[in-house]
Amino acid sequence: MSGDAIHFGLAAIKNVGATAIDSIVKVRETDGAFAALDDFCARVDLRLVNRRVIESLIKAGAFDSLRSTRAGLLASLDQAMEGGQRRQRDREEGQVSLFDALGGGDTPKAAAVASLNAADLAARATGSRVLLLGQVSAFTESATKSGNRMAFATLELVDGSVPLTIFPEPYRTCATALRHKGPVIVKGRADDSDKGRVVLAEEIKPLEEAVANGSGNGNGNGHRGEEAAHACRIRVSAAAESLGALFASLKAACREHEGRTPLFVHVLLPEQEVVLRVKELGVEPAPALVAKVEALLGPGSILVEYAGRA
Repeated sequence: MSGDAIHFGLAAIKNVGATAIDSIVKVRETDGAFAALDDFCARVDLRLVNRRVIESLIKAGAFDSLRSTRAGLLASLDQAMEGGQRRQRDREEGQVSLFDALGGGDTPKAAAVASLNAADLAARATGSRVLLLGQVSAFTESATKSGNRMAFATLELVDGSVPLTIFPEPYRTCATALRHKGPVIVKGRADDSDKGRVVLAEEIKPLEEAVANGSGNGNGNGHRGEEAAHACRIRVSAAAESLGALFASLKAACREHEGRTPLFVHVLLPEQEVVLRVKELGVEPAPALVAKVEALLGPGSILVEYAGRA
């Protein structure tokens, strides 16, 4: 007992055991807290921490700090374990996903473009509209009884994966995007199948195309003399330490200077630069904002553009 709390050793939970807990604790101490169930399954040794162990931990409340319901976590466990096994296999084979390169689950793309992760998706009501950002890792074509082409795919999210079903009508317009090697934006509806939660995809676009065609025009309110800024661009290295905390501070700074100038985040990867339009937030690019961003990211990390010049 400690105040009103009752502390119970995890290794004493039925079906768990000391070996599994020692493995979990070692990973947590080395790499930090777990952000989601999918993150947990991607990082722990699933040969020691098997499905029975994870189910028992969920039912005992060990994952309650993730702010997902126990029923939702149990419903998404199959997908989380499949995604975790795939990512561990890729690491063993020397393959690194785009999301691994960005430093894990709390990435700028997830924050700026798509708010749902795999656990959130599992908790959504059937038929809910969803917007997801990920990479297509598996893709197969099929024919309906009438001979029309449709497809099934797996979308890798920042914290797991989700199956996609693409019926003939949307497939005609997004077949090329399904073969895209980079990140894509998927719009669709949540649905349930005999294998669990799926997304019925209605629209799939490469991230670059989706950002370029994003809504939210407006002239902006940033000024240099009498000129209005038409874009504010912030550059962030994916190799930065504590990327999640860094983006939280960056978002807070931008919120303090909210305005009508469109905001873009440039994520600098080792061999490419990904540009993200932050649709839900515009800024007033005043000197105070520039100073705050450069204090976080360094000199030259923020650029305010005016019509006809950079």
